[in-house]
Amino acid sequence: MFGFRLFTKEISRSGRQKIESVGSMLTAQPLEQHRPAKNIHLGSVEQWQNFGLANPLERTPRKDYEFFGFAPHAASGSQYSGTRVSIPELARVVRHERVMDFECNITDIEGLGASKAPLAELADMDDFAHKRCAAYIKDISLAAMNQSLSHREIRVIHSPGSDFFVRHSWDRRLFLANSGGSHHLCSGRYVAARLNASVPLRAKLHRYEFDQSALADVLRSYAFGVIGSTSKIKHAFFEAMQHAKVRFYWLPLPRPFDSLRGVIFPLEDERSRYAFDLLRNSGMFDLGEYLKALAAGRTDT
Repeated sequence: MFGFRLFTKEISRSGRQKIESVGSMLTAQPLEQHRPAKNIHLGSVEQWQNFGLANPLERTPRKDYEFFGFAPHAASGSQYSGTRVSIPELARVVRHERVMDFECNITDIEGLGASKAPLAELADMDDFAHKRCAAYIKDISLAAMNQSLSHREIRVIHSPGSDFFVRHSWDRRLFLANSGGSHHLCSGRYVAARLNASVPLRAKLHRYEFDQSALADVLRSYAFGVIGSTSKIKHAFFEAMQHAKVRFYWLPLPRPFDSLRGVIFPLEDERSRYAFDLLRNSGMFDLGEYLKALAAGRTDT
């Protein structure tokens, strides 16, 4: 943590008070409040592979890894106006590996990409089988298993190349990004597990994992915080930054945290660095530390 004594002369007492007041309004664990209960929908997994990517639905169009914010005018230091920054290094924070001929057993699948069933309301694949496939799992036999798996919409079996697997290192579960056949696949999986039957599946695997070195490089230059999404908090935050003349950038967050607001503080700027310390010690969530924990394999943060 950076020492306060180095920068107290950079921000006025009233500026520090405003920043600390905003910090006291923030939630220490905002991600927890927006994280869905664990379920089998691929879309519920934290999408950190999209961290920093532009979203065409954003109000102000931007390029990937480009962020808009505010800063004191370079000439006088008194005017506070819009600015932007590009952080292309974010592209290396999450590695994307493709395994072209990945093989697993059907019982290894722990989640799905699509279904007519409400995947986000189902805790695991067995929960799906019990609640949505009861008629298909009454008979625990090889014949019943094969009948379920003969369904043509299980494309990973009957139309190779159309479905694929996905795994995120920070979630660890194996998902099938399917386009149909969820009920029959789930039923066949359920019966196979109880018969200890082998049902090998092959498809492309998309694997995402943090690059700890790349993340560390980014965090040496920038700090990331989360302030929440209410108009009251956003207005108070901006007002405090404007009063204290602090450079910062807005940071859109990936799903499922896209309703929150993130902020970026350039650490080369003493005023920004000091403001980040004040906010963090007053209650702001440190997103950088959270990502470091995920990258290190600590998923209980």
